[in-house]
Amino acid sequence: MQPVSYVSYSTHPTKAVEIPFSKDGRKRCRAVDDFQVYGTHKVPVGKTEMKIGYDERNIYIDVCCHEPSGVFLNSNKGKSNDVWNGNDMLEIFFGSCAPEPWQFQFAVNAAGQRFDSRGSTDDWTANMEFKEGAWSINLAFPFDLFPNSGLSIGFNLCRYAMHRKEITDWGGIDVSFHEFENFGELLFCTYEQALFAKTGRPVNRKLTRSQYERELAQASIPANVLTHGPLCSHVTEDSAVVSFGTAGNCGAYIYYRIKGMKGTRWNKMPLALRNGLVGQTEAFHRAVLKRLRPGTDYEYMPVTLAPVSDKLLKCVVGEFRTMDAGKKEFSFVFMSDIHSTASLLNAIVKSDAVAKCDFIVNAGDPLSRGNGYDTVYRGLFDPLAATGKNIVFVRGNHEQVGAYAQITCDMIAKPTGKTYFTFRQGDVLFIALDVGDDHSDTVINKNAAVIAEERRWLRRLKEQPVFREAKRRIVLMHIPPYDIEHSYAGQASAKVLGELADCDINCVLCGHIHKYFVIESGTGVRNFKLTGEKLADSAKLPFPVIANSNDTYLDVKVSDGSITSTAIDVNGKIVDIVRL
Repeated sequence: MQPVSYVSYSTHPTKAVEIPFSKDGRKRCRAVDDFQVYGTHKVPVGKTEMKIGYDERNIYIDVCCHEPSGVFLNSNKGKSNDVWNGNDMLEIFFGSCAPEPWQFQFAVNAAGQRFDSRGSTDDWTANMEFKEGAWSINLAFPFDLFPNSGLSIGFNLCRYAMHRKEITDWGGIDVSFHEFENFGELLFCTYEQALFAKTGRPVNRKLTRSQYERELAQASIPANVLTHGPLCSHVTEDSAVVSFGTAGNCGAYIYYRIKGMKGTRWNKMPLALRNGLVGQTEAFHRAVLKRLRPGTDYEYMPVTLAPVSDKLLKCVVGEFRTMDAGKKEFSFVFMSDIHSTASLLNAIVKSDAVAKCDFIVNAGDPLSRGNGYDTVYRGLFDPLAATGKNIVFVRGNHEQVGAYAQITCDMIAKPTGKTYFTFRQGDVLFIALDVGDDHSDTVINKNAAVIAEERRWLRRLKEQPVFREAKRRIVLMHIPPYDIEHSYAGQASAKVLGELADCDINCVLCGHIHKYFVIESGTGVRNFKLTGEKLADSAKLPFPVIANSNDTYLDVKVSDGSITSTAIDVNGKIVDIVRL
């Protein structure tokens, strides 16, 4: 069975009609008359019919408005210039909410007055005719008016029968004439081609309109359905980040509370709240929970808002435990340099070490290039979310590669927005550092100023109680202080770590080189444990550096008296053990 593949913003199956092309667009038209009473979906008393076609220049819409009462005009006979003056009238809408929102509104009444939301009625024509018991109008809208919408265009036609106070429309709106989420569609292609274009599923049989609408509905997923996550990251003693993705843009909340307190009301946090308004224009949602209790289990639940109706959809419940300065023993898994290799990532996240650890450190380069949300979801977010663990993201150089690199950084960012930060677990202070890309500044990469700021931050950090009072300190970063004579990145790493040269650092954990090695304290020598090779090309620092490979991970266990790093390859074989 094929998965659903079309994101729907509508509150009901979308109407659509295949309209024919001809050199003279009115010679071949599609007749449509399935209008409904606004907000009720009932059959209206006054019938409305339209015929739609197109040629190389225009979309043609000929409308016939039947009126049982025979009354089309009010007592003013259209003397007012206001199109909404009490006469029988039509409003015509074109637009769409996805992938980019746009909308145009046109109106014309039985007295001939017109309205155009763009401020000009000169670009389109409306020719009127009265018949017994009906009035009709022939409309022509040039394609040049509209953004390029591909093989279809969102459309709705609404009618005010003012004398009877009956309001009808074709698309099936629920709340407002302007709700483009519930517009129908005019198709400039066959139903088969339209279904293929929207769902990615080729169709090898002829479809009727009802079959197309039904199959599109079956292939649809509501925009507010949870599709990615939730993922918990950057948990500290008093805060946590919860992120998740939905099928499309929608509003969202996070409900959270202390775990086990079933009678306790959820804390309800609206997301993307600005100026009193919950944002509904994002499909990636991120909540920063604050003022939490240390060493406490919490449960949380993403809640999304359905488009138009704003109905709440409660999603899966997740949980996390805040960091605890009093914790005597814990473990974490350190991984790096997966570079979009699913087999490596899957082997690590399914390991016993991950199942038993307290948190995971992803130390950079999970992707070779972050080409938008889907790439990050598939190659990083979804596999890590499935572990249910707290993820600490440390930025690597490949998080700066590509036009959409900022999306990757935003999805994994610390709430401060900085790529360097600290957190505590037990008596260990973790210091996450970042030296940016592996080359000097370009027109895109501007890391020199960030590194200088980071070094100033480290100097201030060393004077703070959180640093001074820590019994042990572990540095997490992507690039090691290697090959300092030739490597710009290695030189940058050495400069940043040099700020800690007068401090008691237990170890530095890093990656980047795609080979496992250890630089023992004070030696500046890279010891490649698997091959026996040694290179005396690194910075001589008064603490050990352990560099993870792309096909290994570090299972780090911290107890009251020791820190042990066990390097394990993706087949489960122990590569090295370092006791610190």
